[in-house]
This record gives sequence, structure tokens and C-alpha cells, in this order.
Amino acid sequence: MDTNCKDATLVYELHKAYEQEYLGRILFDEQGYWIYDGEELTVAEQEQLGKFIQHNMEVLWSS
Repeated sequence: MDTNCKDATLVYELHKAYEQEYLGRILFDEQGYWIYDGEELTVAEQEQLGKFIQHNMEVLWSS
């Protein structure tokens, strides 16, 4: 997680498991909107990742 980005509330740096290949990052603002910053993921993969993180963060914050 990138804590030095002033443009977003929450930033995740994305890497492939077991490899050093950088996939980009996904940034979230205070309203929960996100944007993908990278070139490796398709639009469908970006949407899947954004929804996955949002859902799991909601579950975490509500418990």
C-alpha cells in the first residue's frame, strides 16, 4: 500500500504473485471511487479488482 500519494485516500500497488512484474496501482478517494493507474489490466480486470477491494474493505470496516 502506497501511503505517500496525496491524490488518493487509499492506494494499492499491484504485483504478480511470485514474480516482480509490476501491474500498476489502484487509487481510491474518500467517496470510494477508484481509478487504475497502469497499462497491464484490461477494463474487465480493473472493474473486478475495484469491486473486490471495495467489498472486502466494507466487510472489514463493518466488523
